Amino acid sequence: MSQVDNILITNLLIEHFKRNVRSVEGSYGMLDIVVERDTVVDIIRWLKDHNILKFNFLTSLCGVHFPEKTNEELDVIYHLHSLTNNTRIRLHVFLPKMMQVYQR
Repeated sequence: MSQVDNILITNLLIEHFKRNVRSVEGSYGMLDIVVERDTVVDIIRWLKDHNILKFNFLTSLCGVHFPEKTNEELDVIYHLHSLTNNTRIRLHVFLPKMMQVYQR
């Protein structure tokens, strides 16, 4: 089994979700990945079910308010942890503050 590191995570994610990944940056050894809001559930499911990555634990879910970012004032951050690989990432989704919520 290959070692799971930030380069592997980035390469696999971009290979599979190229159009939906807006940016990838490292901060203190942890990846901050910004994705399109319409695909965040699919991306999290893929990260969880991937046979190597196995991001199977949601450590926390939080939000940050950026009032100066028009139509992207809210940043929802998913802190994901692969217990198998002892690797963590932060997945960001930016939302407008006045977004209509749909029920399923």
